[in-house]
Amino acid sequence: MYVLGIDENGLGPKLGMFCVTASLFECVSYEPALFWEKASDGLVDDSKKVMASGRTEKGRRIAAAYLGLLGAVPKTDAEFIDIVNFRKDGPQKDDCPSCGRIMCRAGDSAFCPDGSLPPTANLSSSMRASGIKFAGAGSFFCCPEEFNRGIDRFGSKMRLEFSILEMFFKKYGALPGKGGTLFICGKLGGTKRYAGYFEHLKKYKILRSAEGRDSFYELDGLGRIEFVKDA
Repeated sequence: MYVLGIDENGLGPKLGMFCVTASLFECVSYEPALFWEKASDGLVDDSKKVMASGRTEKGRRIAAAYLGLLGAVPKTDAEFIDIVNFRKDGPQKDDCPSCGRIMCRAGDSAFCPDGSLPPTANLSSSMRASGIKFAGAGSFFCCPEEFNRGIDRFGSKMRLEFSILEMFFKKYGALPGKGGTLFICGKLGGTKRYAGYFEHLKKYKILRSAEGRDSFYELDGLGRIEFVKDA
């Protein structure tokens, strides 16, 4: 089966432009305690903790270690963006307004400035022994101007954010293999009810659902989507 974790951050001077990031894992089975223990072995944590006080070195090494499992260790910031960019176009274009340039840091700077190699081999061995395989990652980048245009288009920040989530549901909802796909998403806007925001998901029949502190929807032909408070 597949487990896809999706969360958002950004639109701040330290975390940068708004982005939604998804990490894909293939598992023999999903046992939450074991899965998150192995994720912790890889030093995965909340981005605000990893990047505390503006120190990005730890986060860069973690990202490089996981991407190394795919044979794609980025040498520069620009290479990192190329590898993970969901839309495959740069977050900054020639006609971008100057107000957003402070958030656009992709360039030829070394991705891991200290030159240290990520602990890819140890991470791979630990995960493989537990029947877990890292299968990919992608980030949807959105600068302030584009983000504001999106709010105008969709009518609210919540609807814009959910529309971005649906892009990931659409891309990863038809993966081959047995066991289906589990989408684990951070909660959006503090709401408990998400069905009213469905657009692409309307095509799927809801088999089971629950809405509360943590909410979930099981959709026929897609998988299970969970919205959890502490993703």
